[in-house]
Amino acid sequence: MGQHLVRCTCQACEDHRVPVAKAATFRIADDFKQSSLVDWLKSAVPAESDDLERVGRAQVRDSEDSLEVVLTYRGEDDLVHVMPGARSHAGAVIPSEIHGTDEQVARAAASCTLRLPRSLSHPGVIDRVIEELEGAPGVAGWQQSHWLRGQLVVCLSHDFTAEVAGHAVCYDGRLGLLVDLDGSGEGDR
Repeated sequence: MGQHLVRCTCQACEDHRVPVAKAATFRIADDFKQSSLVDWLKSAVPAESDDLERVGRAQVRDSEDSLEVVLTYRGEDDLVHVMPGARSHAGAVIPSEIHGTDEQVARAAASCTLRLPRSLSHPGVIDRVIEELEGAPGVAGWQQSHWLRGQLVVCLSHDFTAEVAGHAVCYDGRLGLLVDLDGSGEGDR
């Protein structure tokens, strides 16, 4: 007891305080200050326009853009498969044209979605990554599936490696997708 708390003034803490302070105005009211649940979702800032609400959501979220992809692999049979470790249909072949009964396999593939590391989604590379992944061979017929329509796909080789936007990537079941930024074999997650 009797200890004095000192506010840290290091740059990392200061950098964290700015977005937290910006978001504070748009947070849900403290439930201990409310006498009832009426209007508990109302913002402390009057919504004068749709733009204010959009700005508020952005300040609360205040994170950088990211890119999610469906991860698959091309087996030694040269067919695209659901990743091993998927809860259902692990290793199943994903047909190039998806029809009624294939939807369960498409759903299993969609469950293998992950967020690309920042090294593949920062503003200097994200457009190149999107352009490259949109042109992935053998997945155009997937647009018929409501599970895979519009999704970007990273198709790894049978040894779970690939090249994305000039960067070697590999998938490790424990560590996730690793990106070799400098050719050293050491990955960024």
